Amino acid sequence: MIVCVAVVGHQNNPLYIQSFTEADDALKLHHIVHCSLDVVDERVNNPKKSGPMLNETFLGLLYPIENYKVYGYLTNTKVKFILVTTDLDVKDADVRNFFRRFHAAYVDAVSNPFHVPGKKITSRTFAERVSTIVKSFGFSSAGFSSVFDNYVLALDYIPIFATQTLSLCVSWGALVSLWIGYSKVSSSYLHHILNEDSIK
Repeated sequence: MIVCVAVVGHQNNPLYIQSFTEADDALKLHHIVHCSLDVVDERVNNPKKSGPMLNETFLGLLYPIENYKVYGYLTNTKVKFILVTTDLDVKDADVRNFFRRFHAAYVDAVSNPFHVPGKKITSRTFAERVSTIVKSFGFSSAGFSSVFDNYVLALDYIPIFATQTLSLCVSWGALVSLWIGYSKVSSSYLHHILNEDSIK
């Protein structure tokens, strides 16, 4: 079970952090996320000592602590994703799949023209997508990985498709309105010219 996810900027500034447990555990989980940043920096600065190469975005298990396991992911822009789970037998394939989908949701959120780069992500749509991804975590181990994954990915992209379709409709609507307005102006102007000719 995922108990916390976080997005941390390239300067270790928190961009998004959400816990999925009781409020009493939230502070503890935030501390775990904060401590994991040192491990991420060590992995990045000493790739030969610490495992993954720099071109590998999935950093794997950062460290186990008490009843939790902490995983990391590093984007090409040095933004860090942190995942804290209570599932001690979690598969790397499931974690990779989670980070892949989480990364897609993050890219969509920061692509919003109203989002200010480097500032906290406050999008409700992003929070809802993250919640959906978290709830579906681990289902791939049930034996219907590809079917379920494709189904959930489709659900993930419905809001994006709807938004793009709406934008397209608005654009077409604007063009039609301009065309109608132009037609009215043209017909009015033509009518005016014909009237002047008839008077002459």
